[in-house]
Amino acid sequence: MEEANALQASAVEGSRTTLDEAVMPPPSSQRGLKRKSQDLDPTLPVGSRVMAKTGAQSVSLLDLCRNNNRKQAAAKFYSFLVLKKQQAVELVQEDPYSDIVATPGPRFHII
Repeated sequence: MEEANALQASAVEGSRTTLDEAVMPPPSSQRGLKRKSQDLDPTLPVGSRVMAKTGAQSVSLLDLCRNNNRKQAAAKFYSFLVLKKQQAVELVQEDPYSDIVATPGPRFHII
């Protein structure tokens, strides 16, 4: 009978259940991260990290994606688009299907 009451209580809460933290502690923020990614600031997208770390004035998407699989390359391309939308970088592509080069934008140091 107690089990039915617990199920009803969780249904009332919108299927959210409370866990005793002594039994199951909350997940650590660093869990599952590789050592390299722990050293870098996770709030900075890929292009900004490279420019901040190396001091380079521009970053090539082709160079960033060297030795990456398709999924990783797509994630870096998406990061470039997000940075462009936030005006953190300026993107230049000379021809269709050619390399995309990112340079610091007006809000590069703000973001």
